[in-house]
Amino acid sequence: MSYTREIPAGGEGEITLKVNTRGYGGHDLSKTATVYSNDSQNKKVSLRMSGRVERYAIIEPNRVRLFGKAGEDIAATVTVTPEPKYPFRLVTAKARTESNIRCKIEEPGESGGAYRLIIQNIRKTQGRYTELVTIKTDRQDLPDIQIYVYGNILVRPPPPAPAQPAAPAADAAKTNG
Repeated sequence: MSYTREIPAGGEGEITLKVNTRGYGGHDLSKTATVYSNDSQNKKVSLRMSGRVERYAIIEPNRVRLFGKAGEDIAATVTVTPEPKYPFRLVTAKARTESNIRCKIEEPGESGGAYRLIIQNIRKTQGRYTELVTIKTDRQDLPDIQIYVYGNILVRPPPPAPAQPAAPAADAAKTNG
């Protein structure tokens, strides 16, 4: 928030509010700011901003969960479909640490449509992790898209022990003689 620091009595000033709309695309958003002054008639004034945040893309799912056993192929696909009003291209996709997951962008077909982001677990050991995939776009007003990834990798059970040969049957025909 920025504002005119001193306004003379009877004068005018300016208040600028910035709102982070990330994650609100396609939804209504409402924010309130309180302004305090030394004006005896208006010591406190509430300013309310509200409106619909335009959506740049349809992202499904917007969060990814990777769950499975170590050594298994654990992957998920996210589709990113640009809104016709805001066309863009996906340029790169990169995980924050690159030690748990690998990302790959698949371009839409010739008819356009959705990009596919393949997110694959590469962790070989048991444990949980959170990752953030940042997808760079070619739009200046939408430089990146973020996808949160949650992983839960379980211990792979040991392979079953080889079957033991059956013990020879006891002499069932023993007789007392």
